[in-house]
This record gives sequence, C-alpha cells and structure tokens, in this order.
Amino acid sequence: MILFKPGNQSLFIDYPELKDVREFAVLSPEQLLFTWYYANPTSPHYKEENLDAKTEQCINASFKRMKPGEREKWKKEFPKEIRDAIKRWEFFNPGARLKAKEIAHKTFETFEKMTNLPEEKLKKMNIYRKKKFIELSSKIIDYLPILIKQLEYGFAVSDEEEKPIKEENNISMMEKIISEC
Repeated sequence: MILFKPGNQSLFIDYPELKDVREFAVLSPEQLLFTWYYANPTSPHYKEENLDAKTEQCINASFKRMKPGEREKWKKEFPKEIRDAIKRWEFFNPGARLKAKEIAHKTFETFEKMTNLPEEKLKKMNIYRKKKFIELSSKIIDYLPILIKQLEYGFAVSDEEEKPIKEENNISMMEKIISEC
C-alpha cells in the first residue's frame, strides 16, 4: 500500500486535497515531493536510518536541480517550512485511509444491491414497505455524488492488489436493511 503515490505529475495535481493542508500549501511541488519521500511512512526512503543518506536520497528523488550549497544546508538543517511539512505527514494514517476506501467501495456495492431489487420482491411488498423503499432509494440517489467523489479521490491510497471486500457472515447489508423494513 502506498499513500499519495507519486506519479508523473506534481503531488498537488494528482492529489488536490494536499493544497488544503496549510503546511503543504506553502511548498513548491519539488519540496512537497521531498517531504513525501522523507516523512511518508509508505515512502521507499522512510526507514533509512542514516539521516545524511536519507536526505541525499530524498533530494535526488525530488529535485531536478538543487544548488550544491543548498544541498549541504539541508543536510545540516531543513528550512522551517520543510520541517513543518515533515511533521504534518505524521498525521496521515495509511491504514485508516485504506479502510475508508474499502468502506466506500462496500457502501457503493450495497447501494447498488439495495436499489436493484428483483421485480417479484417489489410486487410482494406491502404499501408501507414500498414507501420505505422509495424513500431509501431517494436518499441513496442524494448521497451517490458524494460517494462517487470519495471513490474517485480514492483516499490517496494505492493498493497494488485490489482485494474484494468480504461481507460479514455472508449476510449483505442490503438484506439486513430490507429485513428491517
């Protein structure tokens, strides 16, 4: 799993929500990428124990050009905005984001199942249940744009192996909700 996986473009372009983080908004795209490599727990350089080597690796991965004098300054002490951004990465939780992504996918699948009831089930429903079903369908339609936006953002988690989400005890959420109607 990789959190905010760098691509061919700036992290700001790939993940627009990073612009909303005060500590990141003041950085150049290269500086943000440096802090990602340095402080993101899913970065390939995160666990490097030799801080000089880590800094060098992160600079090389992030900057096309950096003045030699500036490189040496960074090895001694990062500029304040870089230190602040490095601290901010500590608040991002890859596990929680992956779980949120799974929940959003499961919710979407559940909504789909709930609104695709077989016609024979709909015909057998009494008027009260049909009214509840229509109300529920209306709420789902209202919520879908929000859910789709969340799915498209993907919670900034890249999981190379997408795993299907298993339903607990083989009872779908749709069955639980419909049984309560």
